[in-house]
Order: sequence, then structure tokens, then C-alpha cells
Amino acid sequence: MNVSRFAAALMRIASIAFMTSYALADGLPRPAETPTPEATATPSPAPAMTASIPIRFFANVTLRQDFTTIQDKPDFLLPGNSIYGLLTRLRFGMEFKDTTSSVSGGLRVSAGEAPNPASPFVRLGNGFRPVTFGLDQFYVDLRPFGNKERVHAVFGKMPQPFWRGDKGVLRGEMVMDDDISPVGAALHTLLIKKDTEGQAITLENVAGYFIVEWFQQARFSGLVGDTSLWADQLKLKVRRVTLAAEYYHWQNLNSGARAPSFEPGQSASLLPGQSAFLLRSGFQITNAEVDVGSGVHIFRENEFDIFAASAQAAMPVKVPLLGKSEIVFFGQYAHNSSVLSEADGYGVSLGLVGGDLTRRLKPFSLHGTWRKVEADAALGTYADSDLGAGTDVKGFEVTGDYRIHKNLALSASFFKFDGLPNRSTRIKRTFMAIVWDF
Repeated sequence: MNVSRFAAALMRIASIAFMTSYALADGLPRPAETPTPEATATPSPAPAMTASIPIRFFANVTLRQDFTTIQDKPDFLLPGNSIYGLLTRLRFGMEFKDTTSSVSGGLRVSAGEAPNPASPFVRLGNGFRPVTFGLDQFYVDLRPFGNKERVHAVFGKMPQPFWRGDKGVLRGEMVMDDDISPVGAALHTLLIKKDTEGQAITLENVAGYFIVEWFQQARFSGLVGDTSLWADQLKLKVRRVTLAAEYYHWQNLNSGARAPSFEPGQSASLLPGQSAFLLRSGFQITNAEVDVGSGVHIFRENEFDIFAASAQAAMPVKVPLLGKSEIVFFGQYAHNSSVLSEADGYGVSLGLVGGDLTRRLKPFSLHGTWRKVEADAALGTYADSDLGAGTDVKGFEVTGDYRIHKNLALSASFFKFDGLPNRSTRIKRTFMAIVWDF
């Protein structure tokens, strides 16, 4: 009985649906229906399609004219060697950044990535050599907690994770050049963040492990330990003053070294000798070296323990014709505790920054830097490529930068320093550049 009633109800529903569709197909009006309370309620509007993926595509094109003069100090009779050239740095990429997302990241392609990681500039005018491109950055940024600022980890070939100044174009590059993108993992931790009664205080720490070169663990290939870096930076910012303490532990610097040897009655290695990987041609070779024979060079120590400190202070001023600006002081010190000599580096900078894209005077930056970096105060491969091209340098630079448009900047730099070997070679360099970025 229940089955028959259920079948009859289904038949009635089917017949009503058929008649309704037939009436609508013929243009006939629908039979009147009693509206339900849900039907009379005002329907909610459809959600607006405003969501967008926070992906930014960018590019940077730098054209730079270099004028370099090199002269030995004792050589006062002959003019110095002049090296002129037009160089370019080409970069483009994309990044995904969302302050509410747990995952972000990016990648960047750059020309001239090898062999010197501190200077990706390509010399123009060589029509028979193509410009090669490589992946300069590829990284993932993970922020697993609700407070996205508290802790986050970065993996891959990442932008420079350590603070080295943030005013204008003034940076402390004594230990690590601006163009270095280390490979590995970095952990950022925000320890304290307060902003009470105008006293903004932040304390944060960055720790990381970075690989420099992996070596195949093969017999008769010389020293093969992986060259790597452990680093940590603790940074404190109180209003306009920032202090940072850093520690860099470089491991297996002599990996890749191999020297021919012969021990009568025991063993012989007749393979061609080769220097430690970081002391081969193409890199900034400015550290103190030891010759172990057959033209093979190694570092004085296989490990470097470098302690560094940085300080930045900014003071607002009003300068005639320049309006509201900031005077910036930046100081930097480094010491290598693994060696007994040529172990210290000092640098001081004084700058003026100001301007605004919304004002007639656009953003500008002007600073001067004096620096003395002994041969082993830092790892020369990663040190500043402009002032000294590594370590073993004493001299100064003056740099000015003016952004005439949000996507276009002009810059000029002058360097005068005594460089390798033993700060005995006098070098003058002048850069004039135009930078287009978007």
C-alpha cells in the first residue's frame, strides 16, 4: 500500500513538471503559486569577483659606462693602464607575495651569472659571444603561523637575507656584496615588536645555512669537503637607530685543491695540480694564499670564523633646495678570529637621502664611504665587487643616485683605493649608469 502511494506521488510530480514545461514552451502563463517566506525574501547579491592573485612581474635593465685606471705606486714614470667599457645587467622575474598567505616565493633570471657571483655585469661590444642567462633566484617563503611576521623560513636561491642598511642606496657590502643571492635555508624570527608612545622597537634574528659548492666524494680528486656557510644576525632597531651583530662560519674553504705528490714505496699522484675552488680564475681572488707547490694555492685556514657588527643612525634635517631629508651614518666592522694577521675590516659612511615621487624633487641618495679591509677580514669571493673587488683594499667611494621617474634612475660613482697585492696597486674607477626598472 505504501509502495503504490509513493508511485502515485511520483507520477503526479512528473505530470506537473511535464505540464509546466509544456506551458512555458508554448508561451502560456504559469499557474499562480502561493509564495513561501523564503521566496519573498530579498535575494543576497552574488559575490563580486574582485579576488586577484598577488603576482608581480618585474624587470631591471642597467647600462653602465666604466672608466678604470690601474697604476703601481712605485711606477711614477709611466701612465696607468686604462680599461674602459660599456656594461649591462639584465634581470627579470616574478614574485608571489601575499601578507595573509602561508606560502609565497619568486624567481629571477639574470644575465652574466658566471663565474663571479658578486658581479653579474656583461661587457657589451663583443659581437661574437652571446649573452647567457641563468636562474639568479628561485625560492619559497613559508609562514605557517597566524602571525605571519613572527616566524618564516625561506628555502632556495634567495634574495640577500641579512640586513646591511636600508637608507637610499647606502649599503654595507664589506662582508657580502649586494648581488649575492645565497643558496640554502634561512629562518627569520621576530623576537620583539613594540610601538608605544612613539618608541618603535623591534628585535629580530636571521639564521641560515648556505651551500657554496658541493664536491663529488671521489678518490684521488684532492680535498672534497663541501664548502658551506653557517651565519646568524641579530638586529635591534630603536626608532632611527639600527644595530646588528653577525657571525659567519665558512667551512672547507680549501676544497677542490689537489697537488701532485710522490712518496717512494707508498703512493704517487700524478694528476695535474689545481688550486682550491674559490682561488681559481674567475672569482675575486683577494684573500691571503699559501703556495703548496706546482702552482697550487690554498687559504691559510680551511675555516673562517668572522664576527661582524653594523650600525645605522638617521637624523631628519631640512636642507635648502632639498627640503626634508635625512642625514645617515653607517658603520661596519669585521674580524676573522681564525687567522693571526690581515684579519680586520673597517668601514664608515655618511649620506644624505630625501625626495619623494609625489614632489618636484624626486628621491635622491648621496653618500661617501671610506673602508679598509685586510686580506682575510672577509671571504673575498663574496665581498664588495666595486670598492676593492673583494678584500685587501683601502680607499673611498662617492655615489649619487637620483630617480627622475618611478621607473628610471640615474647614478654615478667614483672610487679611489689601493688594492691587491698588499694594498700596493692604486686604482681609480668611475661609473655612470642609467637604471630602468618596472
